[in-house]
Amino acid sequence: IYEIFKDYKFKKLKAGRDAGKFVNSLLDYVLNLKNNLINSQELAGYLKNNKKYLSEYKSQGLRKEEEDKILYISEFYEIYESYERIKKKNNYIDYADQIFLPYFLFKEQMAIKEKYIQKYKYIFVDEFQDTNNAQAYLLSMLFKKEKNKLIIVGDDDQGIYGFRGACIENIQDLNYFPGDINNL
Repeated sequence: IYEIFKDYKFKKLKAGRDAGKFVNSLLDYVLNLKNNLINSQELAGYLKNNKKYLSEYKSQGLRKEEEDKILYISEFYEIYESYERIKKKNNYIDYADQIFLPYFLFKEQMAIKEKYIQKYKYIFVDEFQDTNNAQAYLLSMLFKKEKNKLIIVGDDDQGIYGFRGACIENIQDLNYFPGDINNL
C-alpha cells in the first residue's frame, strides 16, 4: 500500500494530515472486499455498469453524491489493482488471500476441490461466530453432507470480530450459511 501511495495521484480520495491512517484505511478496504469474495474483475464490472448509468442519466440531473461514489470506487479499484499487481510481482499474499485464493481455486478447479473434500472427512470449526463470509463460503465448498462431518462450535454472544468482517449471521441462522448443512 505504501508503494502505491507514494506514486499514486489521488483525485477524489484525500489523505489528510495522517497519511498512515489513510493508508491503513485503504488496506482495510481491500481486505474487506476480499473478505466478501469480491475480486477486482467483479469490482470492474460494477464500475462499468454504474459508469454507463452515469453517462445515460447525467442529462437527467444525476445527484452529485451518486457521481462522487462512482469516482471514489473507481479510485479504490485502481488501488486494488495496483496492490494485487505488486503482490503478484513479489510473490506475496496477504492475510485475506489465505481464504480468498483457495476459494477461487476451488471454484475454478473442481478436481482440486474434490481432492480436498475427499481428504478431510471431518471438519471442525471453533469460534464460528467470528467467521467472515469468505471463510463460511470456503467451508461450505469443502462440506458435502454425504462425504464429510462438520462440527461447528461458537457462541453468538461472544462475537467480537465484526470490525474484521465477521458475520454473526453465520452462527445465528445456519440457514444463512452458504452451504447445505441441514440435518447435521
